[in-house]
Amino acid sequence: SRFINHAPKKLSTTRSASAGNRPIRCAICTRTYNSTNGATTNNTNSTTNISRFYRRSFSAHVLHADGTLATMPRAVVHIGTQKTGTTTFQTWATHNREALRRTTGLRYYRSVFGDSKEIYPPIEFLIECLRPERVRTFRDAFSEQIVAELPERLRVHLLSELDGGDVLISNEVLSLMRHPDEVDRLRDLLSGYDIEFIAVRRDPREFLRSYRQWMVNQRIEPSTDPTSEYYVEDDTWLLDFDALDPLFPGLRWVDYDEAMATYGSIIPALCEEMGLDPASVPDWRIPARNRAGGIRTSIARQRRRIRAHTQRIRHRVRHVRSQL
Repeated sequence: SRFINHAPKKLSTTRSASAGNRPIRCAICTRTYNSTNGATTNNTNSTTNISRFYRRSFSAHVLHADGTLATMPRAVVHIGTQKTGTTTFQTWATHNREALRRTTGLRYYRSVFGDSKEIYPPIEFLIECLRPERVRTFRDAFSEQIVAELPERLRVHLLSELDGGDVLISNEVLSLMRHPDEVDRLRDLLSGYDIEFIAVRRDPREFLRSYRQWMVNQRIEPSTDPTSEYYVEDDTWLLDFDALDPLFPGLRWVDYDEAMATYGSIIPALCEEMGLDPASVPDWRIPARNRAGGIRTSIARQRRRIRAHTQRIRHRVRHVRSQL
């Protein structure tokens, strides 16, 4: 048996006599393809000894009955959690978007609301995927017109951003998902990709302390509603990190406290979990960001940018009409 790297889109292989007329989907991390007789065999034990730098670099692939091996592009989705260095990671990824794609093959996803230089997580996934009654907090930051037009804008945007290559998406508020149908909508938006979910967790007491301080800095009043994301009593649902495991298939965790003790940054630990060698990626030694910022600040800033962008479009439309 041998492992087949995800880079080639198709590789010629020997046709399997047992393959029949249907394709066989094989996840490289748990199974291998035998190039001699075309059989697939479980190889979980042997893969445990392979360096994660290599194991994580293999995409799922589809073995067709005609003897071709078509690989699926990767979609690495970093879902948070909050207060675990996500803004620092997003700042680094945004500033090094081109270098990341050149050195790792991963294209860092650009939000439908931002341009190539803006450091803004793709909140459109949250607006589209959360149940309507749960997304109210985020919808209120945008006009009804923006929300109504988002599905079509997102469809067009995804066609340009998801170009068939490997992609990296980072948005900490995706960890607020708590229902299977919400995750299903996210997976539907990324159909055609081999999705890998990664999350970071920290000590619950430290998380709650940091989250409460962030709310104080943002002048957000704590909620008495146990279902609110601003309910921060000791029994808050935000601390139920284990609830994410059954929702996000194959979710892999990074320990925030261990990463900070080892590297002083979450960036190299996330790179390792993605199958990247921290020594080969762009310099990750940047100052920590957004220690006192958060979702509400980002949304308010982005709302101003969207309004300015809308005004520019209207001005152009009026100018074109005046020329007719």
